[in-house]
Amino acid sequence: MPISVCYVVYPVVMVNFIMIKKKNNQTLTTFIGGAIDKTSYVAIGACIFGVILFCSLYFWLINPYGHGTNTTNLRWFDSLYFCVITFSSLGYGDIAPIGFGKFMASFQVLSGLILIAVFVGKIASERQSAMLRLIYTSEHQRRIVDFEKELYLIDEQIDKALDEHNHDKLYSLSRSTYRFLASIHNYLHFQANQGGLASYGNTSSLKRLYQSVAQIQQTLYEAIRTYGIQQRTKLKFEQTIIRINSIAKAMSSFHSQDEKIKPLLLEIQQLATYLDKWKEQHSKGNVKLKYRSVVTDYLLFKVKDSLPPQPWPKHIHKKIATELEIQNLLAQKCIDRLIKDGHIT
Repeated sequence: MPISVCYVVYPVVMVNFIMIKKKNNQTLTTFIGGAIDKTSYVAIGACIFGVILFCSLYFWLINPYGHGTNTTNLRWFDSLYFCVITFSSLGYGDIAPIGFGKFMASFQVLSGLILIAVFVGKIASERQSAMLRLIYTSEHQRRIVDFEKELYLIDEQIDKALDEHNHDKLYSLSRSTYRFLASIHNYLHFQANQGGLASYGNTSSLKRLYQSVAQIQQTLYEAIRTYGIQQRTKLKFEQTIIRINSIAKAMSSFHSQDEKIKPLLLEIQQLATYLDKWKEQHSKGNVKLKYRSVVTDYLLFKVKDSLPPQPWPKHIHKKIATELEIQNLLAQKCIDRLIKDGHIT
């Protein structure tokens, strides 16, 4: 191959070799930073070795024709030594290029400066990436843990409001729960697509979050099947279950290989199907609503406040039950409890 062709082909091959894309690696914002980040140590080492080997062969083979160095009878080992010294920009001066060899030496120096800079930049880039990844992971784990804690509190509040038959609070919770789960959905979906959320050690935190989501979904499902829940609250709970189902669907693709999380997401999706089947059976009258007969302090207060002055008319408990939208038996239990505790006589 003619020497002139080598000067054209080799730089092109070297540049393409450096730009080999490393799989599953993050890219930086600038072109140079991105190129450094995509370059592997193997590629850098191969380029350094290739430049030194190519130039050493050139000086060794061309030296007898007066376009190599000022040393006669140049051995290949001496040529290799000269190329290493030139590549590293040391230049002891014991061997000097002459003729066309000056251009080759200049090419070596420039290649050495670039490749050494890329090598040092690669080390600095990896260190910076490790620090940023640590910050990134810590921040997301904190957010995920906050989501988990908030869902736990919401679940407790809904369960308590169901026991108290506090319809206003239930409706307020249904709206806030829907908005909160919508924000979780948007956050997880965006970060999973843009930031590789599931790839940075967040798996255990995500699993606990999904378990909290599954728990609150089960609570909402039980609330829908409970007697006395207002229709507007039921509709909001149903919308929330659908939103939870969309979270599970969106995140399933990011956990397709995780055998610990994948079944949990499938279970969340199945509950939405169970809800549709239950609604169909309920509309046909095949299933009945469940009753929550827990006597709470809040419910006792509401019953006492609704009771008229004595003497009470017959079946007063039914009137109270209708007014508070609770079971007749539960209203009677509350009246008996108030009498027993001496709150009414």
